[in-house]
Amino acid sequence: MQKEKDIFLVAHYYMKPNTTVNTTKAGWKNDPNNVQWDETVEITRGTKKNAIDAKIVLNLSKKEVVRDSISNGRSFDQLFCYFFEGYSQYMTTVMKQIDSGYLLQMLDKMQREIDEQVTNEQKEEQQEETDAAGNQPVQSIQSEEETKETN
Repeated sequence: MQKEKDIFLVAHYYMKPNTTVNTTKAGWKNDPNNVQWDETVEITRGTKKNAIDAKIVLNLSKKEVVRDSISNGRSFDQLFCYFFEGYSQYMTTVMKQIDSGYLLQMLDKMQREIDEQVTNEQKEEQQEETDAAGNQPVQSIQSEEETKETN
């Protein structure tokens, strides 16, 4: 009987110069505005030889960070959410097979974060409207005008 291999997400990053950069000038790489990063992501069964130089390797089966040499100690959940944003179709297919419960849990978490962000943006907009109306809520100004009309 063949042992089942874990499934991994393997991310490689490649630096390349921006199109407007003069690469013949010494030190062009020292300015972060002169470079851009390309991301290549693979989902594999078992680790491959090319995973040796990968910057991020996640074991999706065990839900653990195998390697993370660029993101300063982010958790598996945080990295999962990051990659899900760009590769949701592939990750959904794989995670349904591995652990659909975890996938649903993470989808709920991401939805709550989106809802919270929208709520905060609405509060900020409401505060800006209040400030623009001379520290008086917009709704109460409309209510006063309606009251005058009815009297």
